[in-house]
Amino acid sequence: KRGSMEAELVALAGRLHAAGARATFVFSQATPAWMASAFAAAGAATRVMDFRRPAAAALALSRMLQAARPALVHFHFVRAYSPLVAIARAAGARVIVHDHITLGQPSSPDQPRRGAAAALVLRGCKRARAALLNRFVDRRIAVSRFVADSVQCAEYVAAQKLVVIENGIDLQRFGAAEGATLRRELGAGPRRKIVACVSRLAPEKGVDVLIRVMARVGRDALLLLAGDG
Repeated sequence: KRGSMEAELVALAGRLHAAGARATFVFSQATPAWMASAFAAAGAATRVMDFRRPAAAALALSRMLQAARPALVHFHFVRAYSPLVAIARAAGARVIVHDHITLGQPSSPDQPRRGAAAALVLRGCKRARAALLNRFVDRRIAVSRFVADSVQCAEYVAAQKLVVIENGIDLQRFGAAEGATLRRELGAGPRRKIVACVSRLAPEKGVDVLIRVMARVGRDALLLLAGDG
């Protein structure tokens, strides 16, 4: 797709190139033409690795990292306790894990609750796992404070290892945008307020909350939703 995640990676490739860093981006499938062109323009190499076959992917990544000896390996949508993270550390690289989603979900009233003893044992096992494996990661980047809090709570990550970097948008892409035509298409007039939400139409995005809030704004504002799902 062409979403915020993809735009962020393309922007990152450009910034790394400008800083004199040689970057290789590894994906689970071939990138679309627009994205491949953007990476090429940024001087970044791309590779495809079939992560659906974990053992083969781990072996391929290990060989790649041993040959390239990168200074830094930056994981997206790979859990911090994945063997891939340990492989990157074994190759001598510093490791970043980028947390894009909340770790852990609130329990449902319908789910059976664990007893106090079982909960204590589970918490102890998680703490032991964290003590053993968190050392493989130098920095955890969370896309929001809410995600960062969930990482700290679920995986006992030290606060000094966590940093929040919200997904950014390159506003220069929209420098030549002209809103009058869109206003005419929407019949909004020159002065009517327009609120635009661009996102996947998935439950966790909370678009339903936005719709309910708009009903309480108390003014003649137009809500524009762009996305699919």
